[in-house]
Amino acid sequence: MVNDVMVETREEFVKSAENLATLARRSISDGGSSCGNLDLLINDIRNMSSQAHCS
Repeated sequence: MVNDVMVETREEFVKSAENLATLARRSISDGGSSCGNLDLLINDIRNMSSQAHCS
């Protein structure tokens, strides 16, 4: 029974995994959301550091 379900839904799982892999690659590539968030974090840290030195 479990084997039958796995065989029937295998293609759906494969497509879902491929879709998630594509989304993950996009998010870490230049211009992706993770890349942009990292850039924002680095800029915030730099700004905090420069403000601390000015005080």
